[in-house]
Amino acid sequence: MMARAMAAVFVMPAGATEQVDITVMACMFALTSAEARLLGLFAAGMDVEDAAIKLGVSVATVKTHRTRMFAKIGVQRRADCLQALRRLLPPLKVL
Repeated sequence: MMARAMAAVFVMPAGATEQVDITVMACMFALTSAEARLLGLFAAGMDVEDAAIKLGVSVATVKTHRTRMFAKIGVQRRADCLQALRRLLPPLKVL
């Protein structure tokens, strides 16, 4: 089976690259809104406990979202997830 080619173009204000990356990953990997929010918090440097507080849910809930998100992205560790996020888009240049 051949992989389906995908392309996306986003026009965002300068400095909004993190949001673009998260939006792209959410679309590409069919992340739920909860998983996408968690990805954003991880990208901002939060750990599981801080993310649980920020989202108003239990640590167990965050761990469940993390496990499902990692499975969809095809990674097993947070570091690999963040590396995939950084590699998704080339650095943006302000013209």
